Amino acid sequence: ARQHNEPMVSYVSRRRRWCRLLQNVDSSTKLPESILGDLLREASGLTSDQQLMVLTSTQNLREFDVVAAALLEQRHLA
Repeated sequence: ARQHNEPMVSYVSRRRRWCRLLQNVDSSTKLPESILGDLLREASGLTSDQQLMVLTSTQNLREFDVVAAALLEQRHLA
C-alpha cells in the first residue's frame, strides 16, 4: 500500500519494480494486467470517489500502465 505522505510518483515506481521482480522470480507467474491495475489503484490510498475519478479518466480501462499514467496525471488528488 502507499505509505503516508509517499509521493504518487514513488508509489507507482515502487509498484512497477514489484511487478518486474515478480516476473523475474517466477516467469510462470502471470497476473492479468487488469488485476495489477486494480491493485495499484486500490492500494493508492485514494478515497473511493477519487478512485472512481481515476477509472472515469481511463474510460474504465484497468491495465497497469493506463492506471499508473492516470494516477500520475491526477496526483493532486492525493
